[in-house]
Amino acid sequence: MGIKTKIIIGAVLGAVFVIIGIPLIVLYFAPGAMPANADSITGISQFVVLSEGNLYNVRFSLVDSDNAVVTSDASVKFIVTGGSSNPSQVLGKEIYRQEFDIKSADFQTYELVLTGRPITAYGWQIDKNNSLPPPFNTDSSYIKAAYLNVTLPNNKTLTSNLETFF
Repeated sequence: MGIKTKIIIGAVLGAVFVIIGIPLIVLYFAPGAMPANADSITGISQFVVLSEGNLYNVRFSLVDSDNAVVTSDASVKFIVTGGSSNPSQVLGKEIYRQEFDIKSADFQTYELVLTGRPITAYGWQIDKNNSLPPPFNTDSSYIKAAYLNVTLPNNKTLTSNLETFF
């Protein structure tokens, strides 16, 4: 076998590895990249509501019994309650509700705020001005709490909540 033949064979094998091998390796080792069996999912982690200008960025991750981040199809219910020490604003009054379905493929990689470490999570945005009623959308003195219910395909419901956010 000549040198040109060896170079061509090497190039073809290299191309096959790049096209097939690397995506399989990334899929296998990326955190939460593979959908999990719903029975193995044990909880919600990294549930955050971050304020950025006129938006709230909401995201959460699912974890298995090894506390590894995983993905799954699910039904999501997100509720925001609000109130203040003012008697006319009852604490715990529902001020926002959103319910929707997600697919395992909808999870994306985000950076953790403090460490910059990548994490796989599902995220979406809420426009404060169009979604939350005044004065909750502008006045940070009003207490807001967020409640997240995630129902998996096996009908197991996971919950998490944030007592206050701005």
